[in-house]
Amino acid sequence: MAMLAVAPAIAEGPAISSSASANQVAVRGQQTQTQRPPAQPATATYRITFNARWTSASHPGTTPNNAHFSNPVVAVHSAPGAMFDLDARTSPGVEDMAEFGRTAILLAELRSNGTVSQALVGAGVPAPAIASRSFEITATQNVDMVSLVTMLAPSSDWFVGLRNFDLFNGAWVQNTTVDAGNYDAGTSSGDNFGVTNRSGPGVVTGPADPGYIRAASENPFATITITRTG
Repeated sequence: MAMLAVAPAIAEGPAISSSASANQVAVRGQQTQTQRPPAQPATATYRITFNARWTSASHPGTTPNNAHFSNPVVAVHSAPGAMFDLDARTSPGVEDMAEFGRTAILLAELRSNGTVSQALVGAGVPAPAIASRSFEITATQNVDMVSLVTMLAPSSDWFVGLRNFDLFNGAWVQNTTVDAGNYDAGTSSGDNFGVTNRSGPGVVTGPADPGYIRAASENPFATITITRTG
């Protein structure tokens, strides 16, 4: 009796799902490959806006007379702590800013720091402390951190700001708004706004004095808006 020839089985690759992601390339018999995301520009430009919101409406139980902010200082840098950092020694420039609202020493420190590409200063915000101050900056993928400080005045050594904010982490930040952080320079002490006891060099912390803790618990003193412009 004649025998029927049987065709050999043909090995096939994995089935291709019709719901495969559009950014994937499915090849029969091969492992699925993911396309790389588009390359990011080497530089980006931003507008950093300090939005002061410190009034008797926002802080009804703690706002002092003549509540205001000193001239804000912004730095673009590559190393964390180029301007200040938590639990780090307070620099003379940050101390002078936090106690008296002066910026000359801090700007000199920043402009002599090889990790800082830009150091800018803006106009202060007088009472009633509800206004905005903007800065135009340029960052690169290697120098992509931004920090900001301004004195919370009148106070012993209290300030608010932005610390080591990273603009690039594989992709550029587009637009965001964050609450300003609350900091104590650790160089003076005072139970309330305007009460000062000088104590010399210190370490940056969060609010440490009772008056500052009470005020910070009511509401943020300001927000900071980061807007990519190019």
